[in-house]
Amino acid sequence: MKNKFDLRIELVIIKQIMSDNTQLTPAKGYNTTRMVFSEPVSGSIPNSTPKIEFKRINITTKNEDGSFGELIIPTERLFSFGVSENTSQETGKVNGYTFPLCLWGRDGATEAEKVWTETFEKIVDKCIGHLIDNREEIDMFELTRSDLTKSKGGLNPLYWKKEKFTNEKGKTVLRPVPGTGPTLYTKLIFSKKTGKFLSQFFDQNDEPLNAMDLMGKYCYSQAAIKIESIFIGSKISLQVKLYESVVEPTSTGMKRLLARPKARSKVLEHKACSSATPMDDDDDDDYDDDTGSIGGSDDDDDVTDKPKEKVESVVKKKVVRKVRKVVRKP
Repeated sequence: MKNKFDLRIELVIIKQIMSDNTQLTPAKGYNTTRMVFSEPVSGSIPNSTPKIEFKRINITTKNEDGSFGELIIPTERLFSFGVSENTSQETGKVNGYTFPLCLWGRDGATEAEKVWTETFEKIVDKCIGHLIDNREEIDMFELTRSDLTKSKGGLNPLYWKKEKFTNEKGKTVLRPVPGTGPTLYTKLIFSKKTGKFLSQFFDQNDEPLNAMDLMGKYCYSQAAIKIESIFIGSKISLQVKLYESVVEPTSTGMKRLLARPKARSKVLEHKACSSATPMDDDDDDDYDDDTGSIGGSDDDDDVTDKPKEKVESVVKKKVVRKVRKVVRKP
């Protein structure tokens, strides 16, 4: 059994080497015992009055090759409502950006989509277990599992559209609408110092896209999702960030057939390779994360159903034949 001093030394070593060993981690077959949690790191929001303090537990993972890196999981091709703004309830000002992803298709979940969702929920459960086991270190001595698993205000950021349902005991409860899947509101990584997005967007031709051009634009996305940290402030939230996304508009024209250069997008590289490829770290010093939660809104009105594809109707012209009667003179 390792003592706390040995664990601290090990975490320091992991932190030093992780930037060179971050890889895409496939959801299928991922074992949450590979997850590594840092000690709680204390911080405060700059220029906050009164001073707002928080703690953060960073999350990394042990890779299949034995190295350590950030936990970044690629998704399937998913529907998105595009980039949207987050506004502060206190000030009404924009304090962040999200990129929601519908984890299941309109016709139900594929096997790969189910596996991704199940793996994500196992990761959340692992985080809950870590918080309960270390509640003294985060100064939350009365924290219980039920505090972290409740449908509103719990740790799991997945949003499920709910409906009222009368169970077998005659009690009216809420349940996920049958046939619908969860939505994950990933947070864009944004540098307040430079005013630039660190989350990267590419089109299918591997050309970079401007995140602001995707505001409210319905699209399909294959993304790399970063499970970054556990934020402990006024509430506890799991920080899930969009590392990168390959975007496809909902209605596309002709498919490109000519060969293209080697992909700059790590998602496109991963798609072309059988094994995960190393990814460069984003610079944590370049941005502040003072909002904590990225979970979807508790209000149903904040989430729109997937739009149905428009089908252009073809109007057939009715042909009327005129018959001229010819009268011959005798």
